[in-house]
Amino acid sequence: MRTTEQKLEERSGYNAEVLKDGAWVRPTAQGSGETSNGEGWQVADEPIQNLIVATKTIHTVQALRPLQHRLNAKSSILFLQNGMGMVEEVNEKLFTDEKTRPQLLLGVITHGVGMQSPFNIVHTGFAATSVGPASLDMDTSKNYLLGALPESRPLNATAYSFEGILQMQLIKLANNSICNPFCALNDAKMGILLEERCRDLIREHFTECSKIVCAMPEVQGVEGVKERFSAENLEATMNGIWYNNRETTCSMVWDVRAGRETEIRFINGYWLRRGRELGIETPVNSMHYRQILEKHP
Repeated sequence: MRTTEQKLEERSGYNAEVLKDGAWVRPTAQGSGETSNGEGWQVADEPIQNLIVATKTIHTVQALRPLQHRLNAKSSILFLQNGMGMVEEVNEKLFTDEKTRPQLLLGVITHGVGMQSPFNIVHTGFAATSVGPASLDMDTSKNYLLGALPESRPLNATAYSFEGILQMQLIKLANNSICNPFCALNDAKMGILLEERCRDLIREHFTECSKIVCAMPEVQGVEGVKERFSAENLEATMNGIWYNNRETTCSMVWDVRAGRETEIRFINGYWLRRGRELGIETPVNSMHYRQILEKHP
């Protein structure tokens, strides 16, 4: 990985696994006595203690399915992704039994990171990483990832409570659910959101998000939520982000240009689902959701 100072950082000594024909395998070391499949690969089948998922949200279930039998109640899975709603989908499709379900964690990363090519990563901006439990009743006192990640200085990571990490996710989602689809539909950089012609639409969008967050049962009684998630405060916060990143091209722009499936289902789709549950209309989010799907069904 190349750092913000253009210094090339290299690490070695890892035991890598490769997905091959639907199974995770690792190279068989010569003279190790390991049993291979005859092609120099050994099937990796031991239990996984800690797993970080950093795929696109739309690939989460697909990525976890080959590993499902290696994950149990003693495992921890950290979802370090854009969007929201992945935990619910994973529980519904993979980990239906609460007794054997792994401990699920959420993460929000604000570092600037870009991929120049496969395995060629550039750290473009130093910021922060936030992690926390995906449920209110989870015992985090002995969780390895929540203790170890804050010890990594380059990550600048902090562990939060469920209410804390949830609010961070919601703020990031409020931003992503306007900048990603709007920039993708206009094939533009983030700076377009600073134009005066966008003001009314942006205010309507943040008003929808604010109404939903303030009505969510998960944050009732949490101090400062109504002020932090007011439409005015959200707009003021995002204006600063957009100005600092006005030359940035959102990930959904690249997806639409390439004809790839977008993450709209886990971005604007989350607001649509929560709006239906809470009886709150979401015309702006619904419009963007529909228009993006029309570009890539």
